[in-house]
Amino acid sequence: MKILHVIHRFGNDERRGSGLYTYDLCRSLAGRHDVAVLHTSPEHAAGRMETGQVDGLQTFVVGSAESWEEAKLRGQSRQAERAFSKVLHDWSPDVVHFQHLLFHSLRLPTIAARAGVPSLFTLHDFWLLCPQIHLLDHRQRISWPINRWSCITCCQARIQRKYSWRELWGWEPRVLAGKAGRAWYLTRGRPRLVARVFCDVGLFIAPSRQLRDRFVEKGLSPAKVFHCGHGINHGLRPVSYERRPYRGALLRCGFIGTVAAHKGMDVLLEAFAKIDGACLSVYGAAAHAYACRTNEGKVRFMGEISHSQKAEAFDRMDVLIVPSICVESFSLATQEAFLFGVPVIASNIGGMTELVEHGRNGLLFRVGDAEDLRSKVEHLARNPIEVRRLAANVPRVKSSDEHAAEIESLYERVLCGKRVG
Repeated sequence: MKILHVIHRFGNDERRGSGLYTYDLCRSLAGRHDVAVLHTSPEHAAGRMETGQVDGLQTFVVGSAESWEEAKLRGQSRQAERAFSKVLHDWSPDVVHFQHLLFHSLRLPTIAARAGVPSLFTLHDFWLLCPQIHLLDHRQRISWPINRWSCITCCQARIQRKYSWRELWGWEPRVLAGKAGRAWYLTRGRPRLVARVFCDVGLFIAPSRQLRDRFVEKGLSPAKVFHCGHGINHGLRPVSYERRPYRGALLRCGFIGTVAAHKGMDVLLEAFAKIDGACLSVYGAAAHAYACRTNEGKVRFMGEISHSQKAEAFDRMDVLIVPSICVESFSLATQEAFLFGVPVIASNIGGMTELVEHGRNGLLFRVGDAEDLRSKVEHLARNPIEVRRLAANVPRVKSSDEHAAEIESLYERVLCGKRVG
């Protein structure tokens, strides 16, 4: 079977979240199928497509010079559509697996459908429903149910420009025209494009039930969406790895991921501002505004780590903290922690509530509540036996190879024209 995966970024420095998931899935599938990846890159000339390889995987790279903020608000791109059409014609895949359309175009599923190529779409986040991806408005508040008119205010507030005095007061014709066009797109144009995606994709894959339910609430047919949690590359954990049980003393907490507000970094640092009996190591690139908040040695920013360094990072922590304030679709970091026998403290929102069983393999705290998070951490610091009990109950994690077998069966369904129900 020839399988084409479409993802926004796929380079080594972008391999996290959906990019990491796509890489592991493609590597697992490549042993039995002909797999290729179409992705974008800011390092290539805009609109230009080149072929290449990433660890033996065939790649088609399309140049894209847009910023994240620009790409999030754009739904169509003739350059991306031409590149996709060319790959469909020249490489002739049997099935297309859309991982993300950011930096591409919302019309790609329609192009695939018109070419007679069946497709699947993994819902890694809420970008199809929320132009800002995370269901958070410009004030970092959860925006659900979605109100299209609120989208106008939210997206407009995020646009940064140098203003003249006429622009500042809203009388610049160019600015007024831009606002009017954006309002039409957010309330009329984009919803129509998304409705077409819902129609033209053969099957949607939701890694969590809450994600599935929210998309169904917004018009996606229940017969077209399948709940299937992600797998993890078990190769992360060395064969000789042996977890040492927590014996007490200072509780070593860790954070791995994107150091940003929507990931709960402000909540996390506030919780550790007056913490007793615990320290925190943050793994991920941090802006200076965060990196300077070290709290007298109790918080350390360790910088980015590679895939091969994760075993050492998890070996140095007794508990992982996932403090997101947004509605996470899933949490690969939580699954990785479980792979290494590390319990998790997570926000009680989104996909984390389906992975972390409160009081069994981890603890849940009220989303955005730094005081509640601090109390949970200090509780574990005072009760070493509780940490060991939670660690002993972490569940077995599905491997990426097992997950690839599940995805293969879904490819067969789509090729045969079968629906989930």
